[in-house]
Amino acid sequence: MLVSAHPVQSQLSSIVQTITTFPTGSDLCIICDGAVSMALASLITAAGHNVRLWPINETVKTLTGFAEKLPDHFEVCERTTGLCLSKGKPSFGLLTPDAKVALKGSDGLIICQPVTEYGALVARLAPVLENGQTVCLCNAALGAGFEFRRLMRKHKKDLQINVIEIGYLLDCARNENNVLVISGQREKVSFCGITRNETRRGLAIANTISGGLVPTSNTVERGLSEVEKILRPVFLLFALLGGRSEELEDIASLVNPRLTKLIVALDKEIQALAQVYHVVVPSFLETLTHFGGVSWEDADCLGQALISIASNLLQQRLVDQTVTSMSPEDAMALLRVDIKETFSLLYDMARLSRTHVPVISSVIELARIVVDEDLLTNGRKLDNLGLIGFGLPEMIELINA
Repeated sequence: MLVSAHPVQSQLSSIVQTITTFPTGSDLCIICDGAVSMALASLITAAGHNVRLWPINETVKTLTGFAEKLPDHFEVCERTTGLCLSKGKPSFGLLTPDAKVALKGSDGLIICQPVTEYGALVARLAPVLENGQTVCLCNAALGAGFEFRRLMRKHKKDLQINVIEIGYLLDCARNENNVLVISGQREKVSFCGITRNETRRGLAIANTISGGLVPTSNTVERGLSEVEKILRPVFLLFALLGGRSEELEDIASLVNPRLTKLIVALDKEIQALAQVYHVVVPSFLETLTHFGGVSWEDADCLGQALISIASNLLQQRLVDQTVTSMSPEDAMALLRVDIKETFSLLYDMARLSRTHVPVISSVIELARIVVDEDLLTNGRKLDNLGLIGFGLPEMIELINA
């Protein structure tokens, strides 16, 4: 199995470390390219599985803190209190820069990189992937599975692999004084294969990543259920329009009755898209109250839940950095990615189905003005997923294959 996130270690091309005693369980290969991938590797080894590390970048200089060596040990902390719940020492079976060695005979592949980086990654994976292996796309964007499969077929048309999408796994992973701190493991993680057969075949591999998997009917249902990915650009846009840098440090302070009304309207548009594509997704309220631990009996339960998730956005932004603040430039870069990755695809789905989405359209247009880029033209569309030329009935049939 292969797992990926963001850059971790420099000058690893000359390092090959082999441990002769392998743990029992699945044989997993992980792309070692960031704090998230290291967090998954550490948690998976603690569960008794053998992990092979494959550093994807030969020379990496980032803010991750993994400049010279892997962390000595890891700690799993509670989201709200920061209290250490468990700790351990990573014990990996193999560390090698050779992709063929790292992947040969492994049970599957897991990737945590942004969907915008799939193209370059697929080009490196295609020659070494084998028939029957499972590809798990962690923190997957809407339609990530379809896009990965389309790109893979361009390089290796006859390759038969199982592609599984998996939602957010944790809040934050960072290196502090050579200790990998893992915060906010998710109790419920959405997952789905491109087809139902792929879901069944990839379930055993997906279970090694998270014990709290929540299956969805298809990839569109899973993508529309990822409320954090949908709400993050809205919070960032409001913070940037406010023009005060302190709002980027405390995005939760932006939550007010007017923003809540806007998000309720956005929720209605997502529900309308779900209905027209014949899927059922939970409301923002249902998802966020669970995430924030907010009681349904609270008079302003949606507002309280929004504050909870907004407070977590800064940690998510800094998931692979050691800096403690977000500059306007950071916020604009993240807003640009979020609109091009998710909102432009939502707009294209609405266009195909003739669904009226004024809030989604307004967010895209305002973001275009703020970042000074035509995000809709440059963003992901249905043709990026290999779904060009399909009418709505054919699209619904394909999605529910």
